[in-house]
Amino acid sequence: MKKSILTYIIYTLFIPSMVITLFIVYKNIDNAFSFKFIINYIIFLVSSFLYFIIVTLANIKKMKWFKIRKKHPKIIIEIGKYFI
Repeated sequence: MKKSILTYIIYTLFIPSMVITLFIVYKNIDNAFSFKFIINYIIFLVSSFLYFIIVTLANIKKMKWFKIRKKHPKIIIEIGKYFI
């Protein structure tokens, strides 16, 4: 399945943001910037999750019915690829 540039941007933003968030939580940094950063990170996670669900459903919609029946067990694995 072809991945768009937006998918690579999401992957690229996810790793540094996760590291920064884990650092903030581990060090128990409590200020306005860290609180806003964590809230924005949660919003980013939810929106990227919704994006990947929509892209997956759009790709499933493009498939022919016989391919869907043939690949039914593989669809769950395909959805899981976006979150690994």
